[in-house]
Amino acid sequence: MAELTALQVAGPAHTPALPGRALGGVLRFVRRKPFGAAGGAIVLALIIVAALAPLIAPYDPQQSIRGARLLSPRPAHPMGTDNIGRDLFSRIVYGARISLYVSVAATVLGIGTGLLFGLLSGYAGGWVDNVIQRAMEVMLAFPGLILALALVAMLGASLRNVLIAIAVGAIPNASRVVRGVVLSARQEDYVTAARLLGASGARIVFRHILPNTMAPVIVLASVSFGTAIVAEGSLSFLGLGIPPPTPSWGGMLSGPSRRFMTTSPWMAVFPGLAISIVVFGVNAFGDALRDVLDPRMRG
Repeated sequence: MAELTALQVAGPAHTPALPGRALGGVLRFVRRKPFGAAGGAIVLALIIVAALAPLIAPYDPQQSIRGARLLSPRPAHPMGTDNIGRDLFSRIVYGARISLYVSVAATVLGIGTGLLFGLLSGYAGGWVDNVIQRAMEVMLAFPGLILALALVAMLGASLRNVLIAIAVGAIPNASRVVRGVVLSARQEDYVTAARLLGASGARIVFRHILPNTMAPVIVLASVSFGTAIVAEGSLSFLGLGIPPPTPSWGGMLSGPSRRFMTTSPWMAVFPGLAISIVVFGVNAFGDALRDVLDPRMRG
């Protein structure tokens, strides 16, 4: 009984302090990658702003305020108002939701599809590899923005179609990068050993090869995330993005912002800053995360 009591007392003392270890890992990451940590803070802020937009925004982003047309930044309107009297700060806060949704959904759809094509192409080889890679080369023959413009022009301007157009543009690069990693991994001893032990092709691909693609996929995802924000802004700027009056950072840069650039520059400056800051944060965080997760980049 005395030994059992001693074990019961001593047991919890040896339990790992998971919150403390997690906090220590975060602090080490901040010390080693200060720019990456700053980027992570920007991404976290974007998520919080998008999630709490109704609580943060002081005004309805689609509602005009009587007598508030083209007001310069002031305490009641920190970022001023637009040409029809809508509060810019509220519109930028709600625009974070659109940017986050489009970027995450397009990145997951595009990189995920490219990942599957790359795994299949690299491991199967032969005619499967030829067919997939020729299709990817056809897609790469068109600049990303031109391809997105063509798809949106055919499908129509809507949130769903913008998402699809941006995702399609991310597929070829992801497929080619993953294919290169798979071709290299196929020659490794652990793949040969797994094949000799009778492992199926699917098990070899998803259990042994797929983990080795995560570092380049993380980098691709971070780049695609930032590219998706810019692409959505570009499509909206050209009038083929999110239809008004839905608040979109790119949409706020188009039309009226250009007409009133000289007299009311805040209409273009603040949406442009929002896009620039978020893209910087995503890219910095993605690069730092790659360095931490890739064993070849450690130390």
